[in-house]
Amino acid sequence: MVETTSNFVNCISLGWFYATASSMSASGLRSFSSPFDWCFSDFPSVLKTIDTSFSDFMKKENLIPHDDNNPLHFADKKYGFVFLHELKDGDCLENKYEHIRDDYERKSDRFMNAIKEPTLFIRLVRNRKEIAYINSNKQYIDSVIKKGNCKNEILFIVKDGLEKPEWGTSFTISKEQFDVDNLKWNGDQYLLFYKNLELNNFINQLLPKSAMNENFKFFRQKQPSAILSLVNYRPSIKLSLTTFFKGKDWYIWGAGVYGKSVLGFLCTIEVRVQGVIDNSPEKQGAYLGSSRITSWEEASGNVRNLFIAIKDKKAVAQIKGLVRSSFPAVSVYGFDDLDIPLS
Repeated sequence: MVETTSNFVNCISLGWFYATASSMSASGLRSFSSPFDWCFSDFPSVLKTIDTSFSDFMKKENLIPHDDNNPLHFADKKYGFVFLHELKDGDCLENKYEHIRDDYERKSDRFMNAIKEPTLFIRLVRNRKEIAYINSNKQYIDSVIKKGNCKNEILFIVKDGLEKPEWGTSFTISKEQFDVDNLKWNGDQYLLFYKNLELNNFINQLLPKSAMNENFKFFRQKQPSAILSLVNYRPSIKLSLTTFFKGKDWYIWGAGVYGKSVLGFLCTIEVRVQGVIDNSPEKQGAYLGSSRITSWEEASGNVRNLFIAIKDKKAVAQIKGLVRSSFPAVSVYGFDDLDIPLS
């Protein structure tokens, strides 16, 4: 059983899909990218890969197309891993292979070094077949998990409707949180642990608070806009954001999903939004909630406080430069300016 006394140095995802790593990041548990963060994986293959110290992981001869309708998706035919996030539009595996291989070699080396210190592995259990495998292979699983350090442990997260493994520490979360096809990229992927109070309390004790805050800072740097997904689950985050926004009237730049999220939050804390700015002529003149969408040229003379609700850091920097050069008295912020601790 896992002891929750902050005795671990690392927490590392073992899959089975990306929401494990995403939720660990949002909970202050993840400090670096590891090999199983962004692929779909079967648990026996994950264990075999660790057991062999990644000796033939990501070998070119093992990589094959996964989806005939999407050339950006590929799989490892030896282990059954499926990779959906490594190739971007315009890429092909042949041209990008060396870059991907080198990246995963770095991740694998970091992984094997990290597990020499006390580590908690976290695995979302995929299905009943995997439960049966866990129940029948305790000795082997334990030997692999403790390969680097005898104090290493594993935590199983199981969807409602499946029986928990017969050994080890496990928690149950709702079936909806396992619905990969319908999991929305508006924050759902960060909330696996937050929606189970018992699990949330448990993970808050796994690492020292200082380490969790550092890990959360790493998360905010990578996904600055994701902070808004957590306001209903972390009172300290809601308080920090409320303190930041309260007492001022705001314009929001960006009428997309992030602008909508910021607007919704400001409405809940009763902060006045004067309007929304967007460069798209198609959006100008329409409304986001009760706030009219307008151009910067039209709104600029009335803006005193501006929050840029855009994820693209290059675009944010350009907007800040534009505003500060023409209206230096305007206070302008983006997600990167929200220095919000986890606790």
